[in-house]
Amino acid sequence: MNAREWVSTHYIKHGRSWVEDHYEDHVKECLKPVPKESYSRYIRLTAWILKGFDGPDAPKVDHEESRPEVMAAADVSTVEDLEDYTRLNSARFEIQSGVVNTWGNKDNPNKQVKLTFKPRSKPAVDEILEDFRKHAADFSPDYTLIDRPEVDTGNLLEISVNDLHFGQLSWGKETNGPDYDAKISESCYLSAVSHLADASSSFKPERILFPVGSDFFNVDNKANTTSHGTPQDEDSRWMKTFSLGWKMVVRAVDILTGLADVDIVIIRGNHDEERAYYLGEVLSAWYANNQNVRVDNSPTIRKYYQHGKCLIGLTHGHAEKPELLPLIMATEVPDLWAATEYREIHVGHLHHSRVKSFQQETEQSGVRVMVLPSLAPPSAWAAGKGFRAIREAPAFIWNREYGKISSTYYHPGMMNV
Repeated sequence: MNAREWVSTHYIKHGRSWVEDHYEDHVKECLKPVPKESYSRYIRLTAWILKGFDGPDAPKVDHEESRPEVMAAADVSTVEDLEDYTRLNSARFEIQSGVVNTWGNKDNPNKQVKLTFKPRSKPAVDEILEDFRKHAADFSPDYTLIDRPEVDTGNLLEISVNDLHFGQLSWGKETNGPDYDAKISESCYLSAVSHLADASSSFKPERILFPVGSDFFNVDNKANTTSHGTPQDEDSRWMKTFSLGWKMVVRAVDILTGLADVDIVIIRGNHDEERAYYLGEVLSAWYANNQNVRVDNSPTIRKYYQHGKCLIGLTHGHAEKPELLPLIMATEVPDLWAATEYREIHVGHLHHSRVKSFQQETEQSGVRVMVLPSLAPPSAWAAGKGFRAIREAPAFIWNREYGKISSTYYHPGMMNV
């Protein structure tokens, strides 16, 4: 179906306005006979065809429709006239340039009006999310400021529930392990946060560092795959797990604010690279009016947090070689490196605990890279490969003068303890 046939068919069936609103959706179909046809040529052709339908011989439409008067080609003298003549949709197209050329003489005048434009690009995801954040902040809940008594213990509590893989579906009979789904994951997550906060309360932390992400979600999209396209066994619809996931984090943060102010740090994983960022935007908007909570959703893959003489690095660990992380830390944040003595980098990804020290001259000038464990049991794929590890979630107490002074762990079996 060429352009004239397409315009004629839909003009009769739907009317002029419908043709003008939908021509772009069918441009490829219409241009099949002439593949090199340009957008400007096609619009001009469409306008000429529509113009022919405004005369007394116009075909009868199937419904009532008011058809505005169409400018004749002979009346086009300026760029603005050409915009009107082509009925250019400024929301869809961006004008790049316009020019009027004249030649001949008064007895034989000639004029050419040219318009160059291109389809507008879709707004970038960052622009959309920034707009969402600005508007959502107006509707975020009003939290009453928790006016805490002044605490000067020098202690920071870090609670790291890494690699939760929320939404993962594991059938115990297949994996030779525990069942796992969104409901079980939620109970385990909230129980871990509550237990670790209670177990650490005697240290009277001044603040709480709460990393969120690092494969918090099991899949990244509606196709139920990781960020790089690996299919996963998923418990529910991707929209449902996202909604359940961010609401679960809000419940966890609200629990923690009962103990101290909370710094949420978003860490992207290889399973949830995009969804972790979206989660961070939702949390930023949700806590926009809460002065007891701060959210770091900066797009960097590695985050750094200083507490006195302590420097804590946070990353998922799928993108870097562990032995390079100390040098990366020193290069990326040299000021924080110089101001601290106790440096540790926490990674996930492998689902089991491991600590390695990278020393220079002394332990104090070195860096420990710690692989943190996971609460998630093996998936069918991991079980088939024989990958198993103790399921744990850790919490650490950092003192601003003396470094890491305590650690405690939560195990899923403690859920009912």
